[in-house]
Amino acid sequence: SGFELQAGDVVEIPKAAVASINYDDGTRVVLSPDSQVTLEELTRWNTASKHLSLGSGSLTAHVAKQLAGKSMLIATSNARFRVLGTRFTLEAGVSSSRLDVIEGRVQVRPRDDSAAIDVTQGQFAVADTGSAVNAQASEPRADRGLLALYCFEEGEGTTVHYVSGVNS
Repeated sequence: SGFELQAGDVVEIPKAAVASINYDDGTRVVLSPDSQVTLEELTRWNTASKHLSLGSGSLTAHVAKQLAGKSMLIATSNARFRVLGTRFTLEAGVSSSRLDVIEGRVQVRPRDDSAAIDVTQGQFAVADTGSAVNAQASEPRADRGLLALYCFEEGEGTTVHYVSGVNS
């Protein structure tokens, strides 16, 4: 079980821990070690149904498809990220923020309110002060197209023992 969070609450994760924020619609936000997030208050002008500010560190989110006209909004010091339903990782640094979209689409708008861009599955974008935000192709993920996973146990010295049982 856990705690019920309210607007204005600040969640700080120590270096040796992780935490998750779970919403009733199935949305889950996992906060990495040494991260800090604030639950922002929802206002009339903000059409987001969920609003977080990532002050530092990183998070991984699996956002359930949002109701029509609603979205999840995550702000960093460099940009705002509007999410309609997707899986992604977001890292906030002092001078830049990096978004990696695993599935779906996320809209990124720099804090200077310049043009927003959409970042889609298999792309990443970096927002930093004074530079345009561009979507770029991500490096291929190791699990894409995975046909088999071979497991090994550590042996002594330079020996590795094959234990998967495949092709034995």
